[in-house]
Amino acid sequence: MTTPKLQNLFLIAIALGLLHVLEQLLYGFEVAFAGVQEGFINLQSLFDNPDKAFLVVATILLVLWMTTIYSLLRGGKWRGVAPLVFGLIYLSEIHHLINTIEIQAYFPGMITGILMFLLGIIFFKESIKIFGRASS
Repeated sequence: MTTPKLQNLFLIAIALGLLHVLEQLLYGFEVAFAGVQEGFINLQSLFDNPDKAFLVVATILLVLWMTTIYSLLRGGKWRGVAPLVFGLIYLSEIHHLINTIEIQAYFPGMITGILMFLLGIIFFKESIKIFGRASS
């Protein structure tokens, strides 16, 4: 069973994720995703058909998502997997601040990216608590 705190964290994460996308759409989606697009093009070059690269990425994301759901349903120490995964994803959003510092100007997604990074720390700490309680 998940705690009300963990439920609230995920609710905040949903809202913040939507705000993050909105911030990027309003202030320069193309700039924010230029590196991602380049990475995906490089990934496509590894396959004889570009659609295979999309299938691989979609499958990885689906398996990751289903793993987090399974861990929550399983309960016990496994509940710690979901906040760990989302914590790591949200921690990675610090790249918006790093990009802002590098270009010495606003980088799309920076404001919500900082908030997502902070939420990632909270998710990570919550995950450690869950794993700690389950092992004692």
